[in-house]
Amino acid sequence: MRRAILTRLKSVCDEEAWRAYEEYSRNRDVNNQSIEEILPKQLACSRSPSPIPHRRTLSTGDCDRSCSEYFGRSRSLPARLSN
Repeated sequence: MRRAILTRLKSVCDEEAWRAYEEYSRNRDVNNQSIEEILPKQLACSRSPSPIPHRRTLSTGDCDRSCSEYFGRSRSLPARLSN
């Protein structure tokens, strides 16, 4: 999951922003994997979608838009990184 998110993020942000993130990743706690260890050297083709539909639950970035059981997703990335 983390690899897919990082791959998507790399594909949509500019080169300078990505280099800043890589540097941040290298400077984090040594017990955490750096971005270079997580992402493959060359991007592979994405997996085919699962034949079983996944039910999405409320997660970070979601907000209750009304008093009903409907939940909507709000933007969780800065505008320059999300489309």
